[in-house]
Amino acid sequence: MSIKVKTIDGKKEIAVKFNKLTTVEDLKHEVEKQLQVEKNSQRLFFSGKQLENGYNLDNYKINFNDIILLMIKPKRLDNTENKVISNNDKNTKEEETRNEEELETAQSLYYKIGDAVDCKDERTNAWFEAIVKNIYKKDDKILYEIAWEFANMSLEKVAEAHIRPRAHRSIPFNELDVDEKVMINYNIDKPKTTGFWYDFTITKIMDKRGQRELVGRLHIS
Repeated sequence: MSIKVKTIDGKKEIAVKFNKLTTVEDLKHEVEKQLQVEKNSQRLFFSGKQLENGYNLDNYKINFNDIILLMIKPKRLDNTENKVISNNDKNTKEEETRNEEELETAQSLYYKIGDAVDCKDERTNAWFEAIVKNIYKKDDKILYEIAWEFANMSLEKVAEAHIRPRAHRSIPFNELDVDEKVMINYNIDKPKTTGFWYDFTITKIMDKRGQRELVGRLHIS
């Protein structure tokens, strides 16, 4: 049996053989072998969930021909020239220090530390659950340091436009309106299965003979 692993931009796709005992680490090893993406640079997603080390693919109910999405973490420069890299590291650290010094702790009119929010991941334009850990001010802008709830990753600083209160209400179909923007779950590769959460603007509502459909614009770019 095999599954497909596709990069988030859809440019690369590979087939990987698997069985019920195949682990996430095994899958990452195969991805590294075929796509030359280091294991610690891989983020693998299936049905909106990130695949974590220590689990088998069977734990995620992954079946034959399913598609796993691969997001590649930004890679730091290679240490190929010690002298140049040493200077670059020094400059990078100085730049990071300056950036940190430019940030001052702040208060927000809308959120406080510990708030549960939805945060847009700029790499996928999908919304994921997160927690506000710190609030900063840089120049005249507010930045939020957040921790993603779906993965054990380092904290990230995001602009206020990329967070909003945690969604908590499922809207009944008969309460939806044309031109309304809502959040829907959608799988780009397999529309009939669970995917990521995206913003969606409704342009048409169809409800005929028990078949309900929404037509609209999916905000993925």
